[in-house]
Amino acid sequence: MALIATVSTVQYLRSEIIDTKHKEFILTARSKGIGESNVYSRHILRNSLLPIAAFFGYEITGLIVGSIFVETIFSYPGMGQLFLDSIQLRDFSVVTALVLLFGAATILGALLSDVIMSIVDPRIRIK
Repeated sequence: MALIATVSTVQYLRSEIIDTKHKEFILTARSKGIGESNVYSRHILRNSLLPIAAFFGYEITGLIVGSIFVETIFSYPGMGQLFLDSIQLRDFSVVTALVLLFGAATILGALLSDVIMSIVDPRIRIK
């Protein structure tokens, strides 16, 4: 499940890098005489990571919540299977705890995404 998400993220990063390479500020950085490795690491990669960093936390949350489907399909015992079984048995305390846990995972994913965004783009930092 994570492999599929990783492949799509890498493909999206590749297309972002290709798009960023042709922008004017890259041409300006190269004309200033900045080395090619600095252009890639400081300018191209940093600007290409912005959309991916914004989506990264939610992708992790999707992996956690998506385990419900994978565990159901492959009959693998885990939290997703526990969630579905407790819904069928009307065990509301377990359902409430798991919904709270999945909600906390979503909030932590959004927080992680914001932290990564502040690392990648210094304009976002709170002063």
